Amino acid sequence: MRKAFSHFSIVDGNLSILIVPGEVPSLPSELDIECVELSKRKDIQAFFSVTSTPTLFKGYEWRDILSIDKFLKGDGAVVCEALGRLFPLYNKELSILPNIFIKKNFNHQQATFFGGSFNPWHDGHTECLKRCPSENIIIVPDRNPWKEKIELECFFKSFMELARKFESTSHSIFPGFYGLESVNPTIDWLPNTYFTEKSLLVGDDNFCSLLKWKDVEALLSHLTSIYVLNRNHTLQEIESARESILNVNQALKITILGEHEFMSLSSTDLRAKN
Repeated sequence: MRKAFSHFSIVDGNLSILIVPGEVPSLPSELDIECVELSKRKDIQAFFSVTSTPTLFKGYEWRDILSIDKFLKGDGAVVCEALGRLFPLYNKELSILPNIFIKKNFNHQQATFFGGSFNPWHDGHTECLKRCPSENIIIVPDRNPWKEKIELECFFKSFMELARKFESTSHSIFPGFYGLESVNPTIDWLPNTYFTEKSLLVGDDNFCSLLKWKDVEALLSHLTSIYVLNRNHTLQEIESARESILNVNQALKITILGEHEFMSLSSTDLRAKN
């Protein structure tokens, strides 16, 4: 099993990463630095570190993270997870991430999480963002290569293609779960996030099946609001789900965002057509 080090620093005002230079860069496999081990992976032992005093290492070079199109296979997913360590999701530390990841309106008073595989992103997802009144929406793409049986050239490249869709918007996007090789239920991460008020933005399919989620009673106890965009369930089904969820947490605010012209769109169907 090879090692891969995601080592970051600010160089000339830009977030840079130490890479092995080449037509397609890769991550260093040997670094004598203090670092933190990332999640378990099948073929890579991954590490994260960040420094305020970038050091030159023989055979490596510092590269602006936004200047890199893709990494050698496997390394892109490690970079995504490592970038997540720089996102102030679990703490109030000042972020050094570029604006494409975290927007100026980001705050720790309240956050609405919009999660999914988004494989691919479509107009129904965009409609969720347009209709949600929350001022601090964090998009949380989550793709597990083994669960979805997806073969990507580079997870970093795929993530950046998605992130650029929101570059000129007020929506932040969290990279840390993109390409994880372990299951990642919402209850395992949302309660640990550092926000006063936490909300979810979901389609009615997820809303109507919410009570089947892992440790849902604990999850609902951490939520202030749920925003629900109509998709393929009837109003009666949505109302029934609302009543059942409120029986678990009566203080929860549930806002139905309404019907729209993209209700028939499905990522699953779009993948099948392609």
